[in-house]
Amino acid sequence: MVAIYLRDEQGIFTQAASIDLMGPVPRNSTLAAPPALTGTQVARWTGANWEVLAERPPAPIAPVIVPHKVTRRQGRLALLLAGKLDQVPVVIAAIKDETERRLAQIEWDDAQDYERWHPLVVLIGPALNLDLDALFIHADTL
Repeated sequence: MVAIYLRDEQGIFTQAASIDLMGPVPRNSTLAAPPALTGTQVARWTGANWEVLAERPPAPIAPVIVPHKVTRRQGRLALLLAGKLDQVPVVIAAIKDETERRLAQIEWDDAQDYERWHPLVVLIGPALNLDLDALFIHADTL
């Protein structure tokens, strides 16, 4: 048996364990023992050795991912919940060029999905004072 030292996703030492010398070694472990710690100190693995920190660093904030597209149903539900669904036809009707207006109407009526960077979506967002990223994030949950 050999002692290994496990660390979490931030590289912070969590516990010691013993494994069979011939068995698999967990990815998040090292054979190097962490230094002695006191109080709120923690040991963080740097990839080559342990460094002592006065306290555990805050967990990293997960990045917010804006979906590239949502289904037509999700998009319309999100617009309804935002109180903006009935205003979309007004925005489309205000397009001056008849061909552009008819193209926009077809896109609105027949799209299977709404894409975040589609020109119609980009037009409707500011016209309705919408935060499109927030709308798409919310729509993706519906």
